[in-house]
Amino acid sequence: MPAYVLILWEESLAPWSDDPTEIDFYSDHNEAAMAAFGGRYLRLSEHPMEILEGGPVPALGVSLAEFPSMEQARAWYDSEACQPFKAWRKACGRFTLALLEGLPEGTRLRGLALAEVERALA
Repeated sequence: MPAYVLILWEESLAPWSDDPTEIDFYSDHNEAAMAAFGGRYLRLSEHPMEILEGGPVPALGVSLAEFPSMEQARAWYDSEACQPFKAWRKACGRFTLALLEGLPEGTRLRGLALAEVERALA
């Protein structure tokens, strides 16, 4: 089952206007570290985002990465290869990373809702 890492970039501590190459270390190497665990970016924070309902998202940017499973996503996050990127995030801003389990192929909302009702009645 796929898993997703949602990355909310909430605050920048880095002087981006003074050094636009500050993010190069992160962007040049993090994708390779993710790929070793089957991960890839589906969305990067630099791309446009449109809010369709509700208020503004309390983030400077929102990224989304996909992994083949929760286990592989956790293995990437806990890996030695990921440690420098954790340190970079802590030094350069405030980020929230959330690990989300995806749905199996072919899953429908109605089927999930009926399964929950059956579990509650059991």
